[in-house]
Amino acid sequence: MRKKIFRWVVLAFIFSIPFGTKKFLFSFAAPFENFYTHEYAAAFLFGTDLLVFAVLFMFWFVAWRSVINKSDLSYGTDKIGMWCRTNRAGCLLGAFLFLALLSIVFADYPAFAWYSFLRLALAVSAGYALAWAVRARVVAVRHLMSAFALSAVFQSLVAFFQFGFQKSAGLWWLGETTVLGPSTPGVASIAADGMRFLRAYGTLSHANILAGFLILGLLALSYLFLIAEKTRGRALAVAGIVAVETGLLLTFSRSGWIVAALALAAFFVFALTRATYRPRALSLLFSVVFSLTLLIGALQFAVLPRARLVTDEGPVSDRWRMNKLSVALVVERPWGVGIGNELFFAYDHDRFREFELPARGQWQPTHNLFLLIGSEIGIVGLIAFLFFVFILLFENLKLKIENSIVALMLCALLLFGLLDHFLLDLHAGRLMLWAIIGMAMGARNTPQERVIA
Repeated sequence: MRKKIFRWVVLAFIFSIPFGTKKFLFSFAAPFENFYTHEYAAAFLFGTDLLVFAVLFMFWFVAWRSVINKSDLSYGTDKIGMWCRTNRAGCLLGAFLFLALLSIVFADYPAFAWYSFLRLALAVSAGYALAWAVRARVVAVRHLMSAFALSAVFQSLVAFFQFGFQKSAGLWWLGETTVLGPSTPGVASIAADGMRFLRAYGTLSHANILAGFLILGLLALSYLFLIAEKTRGRALAVAGIVAVETGLLLTFSRSGWIVAALALAAFFVFALTRATYRPRALSLLFSVVFSLTLLIGALQFAVLPRARLVTDEGPVSDRWRMNKLSVALVVERPWGVGIGNELFFAYDHDRFREFELPARGQWQPTHNLFLLIGSEIGIVGLIAFLFFVFILLFENLKLKIENSIVALMLCALLLFGLLDHFLLDLHAGRLMLWAIIGMAMGARNTPQERVIA
């Protein structure tokens, strides 16, 4: 019974990652505010926090019971000591967390830093509990993939409604932004056919974050198609893929489109080079190409103008300047400016104007996960994180199909991290990243012995 409860709590947590329901707690003394500082300048209790706490409680309860139960003594001890025996990966993750904690010493705004560190620690703890659940066979990777897939389909339906009606879908109780509209200040939109169109947000705080989550759902659905034994299962997977493709297009996230294209290309290279999956992969490839052709044809009035990338375009040039600013901070402050502090440190030290970012709307975190880690946690912290994820990828890519797909999902997020910052400093992004890391940690260590009763 406890195993089943733990499994359903984990699956509910995965499904709810995109839900942004939150309760305001208090504001920090931020030196400035704009459309992008809401989550950086205040503390919130998120609805998903309750599920994270439930996951951690069930993890403690099931793990502890497996230790004190004599018949499960050796098994439970093995799980509790997993960090010690994963050697390099566990040590590197511990070092990364320690350096994130240490960076608080160098922070100009310690309150921001403490809150950001506690948020990071909570996400890492959820990832660790998820890794234990996968390793102990409390929950199977295919079940987690199904949760990602179902959640991505739901988000795609919300995205379709938002774009079709050019307003919020009325899901404020799930955290949807209630003032969505193409002319709403601070809301992402695109220009096409002489009009402005709202970019789909789902129940997330930005279209780019929705795109990142939908990429995970797209890969999960592709995996479920490959392993489905019945035609009905494969048909449902294809229907889900078409829905998620639609949602992804409606985010109008160029970063998301690029990452999705590369991730799907890598998926098909993997599947087509394995004789077992080649026939299904070919049929899936045809379905994906055919559906994307129809969707892009129907939405070409907005997709094609958005697909053009000009190097001197505002968002592109701004990101390049932000990256240069972050590199300068890494050089000047090799131990970091403090987790959660880059944005306001750069403002206080007039670095935005120095790097030709004078407008208040340009004052944002560096849109690069790795440079943001380096500038906030320091060079050594960045190195520890890079080696940690490299080991996870290396150890999963050489195993069975589910490990390879999880590794591919992690690669997709890290690639997105080259173009955005939400995986470190926004709640949904952190949960997204550490849930996939948890799956990768658990899948690579799944034992062959019996499971918890």
